[in-house]
Amino acid sequence: MAAADSPHGAGGQGARASRRPSARLRARRRSRVGMIFLIMTAIAVVMLYPFWYLLNNAFRTQSQFEQQQGHSAVSWSQLLRELPVGRELLNSTLICLASILLILAVSTTAGFAFAKLRYRGSGTVFLAVVAALMVPLQSIIIPEYVNLGKLGLINTYLGAILVYVALGTPFATFLMATYYPRHLRRPSSRRR
Repeated sequence: MAAADSPHGAGGQGARASRRPSARLRARRRSRVGMIFLIMTAIAVVMLYPFWYLLNNAFRTQSQFEQQQGHSAVSWSQLLRELPVGRELLNSTLICLASILLILAVSTTAGFAFAKLRYRGSGTVFLAVVAALMVPLQSIIIPEYVNLGKLGLINTYLGAILVYVALGTPFATFLMATYYPRHLRRPSSRRR
């Protein structure tokens, strides 16, 4: 069959045209994309509304809040004047940074050991670490407080740091142990 006799016309242009989606298919795709965009916009509005409400009402006095009109920074200046917000932010930053550094130091080394080293009982020890994740926080709050009281660490930086490290290390160790790929060899065992 010659090119002129082919059903797709000369030069195979009909084959290219048949690969392009039809106008109806393109319209259907556009409407689907538009519908997805509308749904995502509605979800974004629902998710962001509480933040807008919070910021809108944060700059109102009590009377402005009750009337839902006007804005003022008076309540913020009163807050900063009456409460030691700067000192509290500094305390939180110091405790958080120290806790994160200690958790990373302990869990990175322990996770590497669990992932790479095989010794008798390593599975049992790792199971104990994972089991520590299942202990509800509410069941250890009072014993932690009693232990800190016996050590004289209540209302101290060290007491808060130790509690955060003790509560965060099992999960971080589990993450680190699953992070290290098992197929990598230790550098000392490579053959040259």
